[in-house]
Amino acid sequence: MKVVNLDLKKSYGEISLQTVEKYMVLNNFSNVLASLVFAATFFSIALIVSYFLLWLTTAILAVCLFCVLIFATLVTLGVIYAVSDFGKAWSWFGPMFESSKTITEFLEKIYLVMPYVGIAALAAAALSIALLAKSQNENKVAKIVWLSISIVILVFCVIFEFSFKGGL
Repeated sequence: MKVVNLDLKKSYGEISLQTVEKYMVLNNFSNVLASLVFAATFFSIALIVSYFLLWLTTAILAVCLFCVLIFATLVTLGVIYAVSDFGKAWSWFGPMFESSKTITEFLEKIYLVMPYVGIAALAAAALSIALLAKSQNENKVAKIVWLSISIVILVFCVIFEFSFKGGL
């Protein structure tokens, strides 16, 4: 068994104001970049999922409305149309799909910019990993792993966004 002097292993030289400032700048800047990468990753995933959820929710609501209207018509044998304004409920389908279309048009405007935000986030992730690798931060391994996972997710999001009408 070899005896290792831990004091020699841990010493990186003399502690000065410049080394502390350099450590703080590298650590803080890599933390800021990592936070931006995590935010961009979350926003990219949320944007992609929002398309599917919006139209899935609209379709489910339309099916539910249709079932309720058919059920009410069959149960009352159509008498409900004669005594109330229940027939106007059939016109609710138009505004429901129009509002979904309006939200989709708004998402498409954001969708045009998101591939470039993803590319910038990929560059920020690479820079953050480089700064973390250079710094002497004790918690850098977990952050580097999360940034690597974010890079993989961002690559898929950027490819997906470019392939489906994304990009200016």
